[in-house]
Parts: sequence; C-alpha cells; structure tokens
Amino acid sequence: MSDLYTFRWPVDQHGYTVEHIEADHRAPDTILSGRSDGGTFIRARGGPPRYIEPMSEHPGLWRRFAEECVSLDGILSFVTEFGLLGARAPRQTWALQSPLPPQQDNIEHFYRTAKLLSLILWAIDSKDIEKASELYTTYARPMPSSTLFPVGHGKYELRSVPNSLQVALLLQAGQAIAGGLRYRKCKNCPEWFRIGSGAFTSRREFCSVRCRVAWARKHKREETGEGEHS
Repeated sequence: MSDLYTFRWPVDQHGYTVEHIEADHRAPDTILSGRSDGGTFIRARGGPPRYIEPMSEHPGLWRRFAEECVSLDGILSFVTEFGLLGARAPRQTWALQSPLPPQQDNIEHFYRTAKLLSLILWAIDSKDIEKASELYTTYARPMPSSTLFPVGHGKYELRSVPNSLQVALLLQAGQAIAGGLRYRKCKNCPEWFRIGSGAFTSRREFCSVRCRVAWARKHKREETGEGEHS
C-alpha cells in the first residue's frame, strides 16, 4: 500500500493564474473525453511554496476533486487550496521559503482526471465494485516513485510514494476500492470524511468540531432572525 500519509505537496503562496495558449493538437476521444478548453493552462505565479499533507488532512480528497473540478472556476478554486495536479513534487530538502520553478497544468488534465474519478465513485456508490475496479485498472494506472522509509534500529523499508497530486488522488481512490471505504460529506463544508470501521461512526455529520459549531451558530442565527435587515 502506498504511503499516502507522508506525501507533502507545495501550494504557491502567490496563487495561480489562467492562461490561454493555442493548442497544437487535441487528444483523441476516449471514455474520458468530455468538455475541452483546448490550450487553457493554470500556471503558478512563482511565489514561495506552502507545504501541505493533503492525503492525511483530507482522506476523501479524491471525491472532492471529482465533485469540484468540473468547471474552470472549480478547478482554479481547488488549485488555490491544494496546488497543481500533475507537476512532480520538489525534493523534500528544498527550503520551504524557496520560490517554486515555473509550473503549469493543462486544464484538460483536470477534466479527464475528474471524469475518471467521477465514474469510479459512481460505481462505488452504486455498489458495483467490479465496475469500479475495471475502470481503475483500465484507466487510472498511477505511477508512484519509490523511497527508503526508516522503520527503526537502522532498518529501512522500500515504499511507493506519490510523486504528484494526481497520482496521490488516484491511489487514494484505489484504496477506497480495495478497502471498501465509505465516506460522507460534511454538512458545513466541501470535505468528505471516512465513516465505518477504523474511522468515524455512521452517525457523524461533520468533518470537525469547528464545522459542527459553525453550522450550529449559523442555524441559530437563522432561527432567531439575527442578521436579517430591520
């Protein structure tokens, strides 16, 4: 099993911009073909990176990606929070305040990945695990890197580690299929969290105490009429 929970990924603190560049060619149609924005790219502005651990902090991130990254606005919002999709991860020895090299992702990359993950989660939610497995085996094919991970007393273990956010998302989806994992969307925010064995109970409605408190305060204001114009 890939060590998703030590995966670190940079987010440009200066943000991202959308650029339109004339496309030389269009990818052939496949099951993952859908809307196309041709030569539209999202480019990092080149600011200092902020490092996140998206897989451990967001166990249902692959579902959120499939839900949000169906429009240019949704993709830009996702990238602003989680970084680019397909660029290789910088070495962990880089100084955290060093500027990122120029990076960009073709918007088509996002649409196709989101469509694949949408098909997989539809199959999972329909309890058609065989179909989910078929889609994953045929189209996902994530290619992680390998690293030696210390396990104590001078011993090391060879592990596979994601080398991009896209690979991490695909591996996270693969774990959901293989482990029969279940998820629920928070009532207060876009987060998906795990429920069931080894996770939150099926009665859980919020991803965190903060969201539970925020939701309660919001509905209390609505019930008492606070915030309405006089």
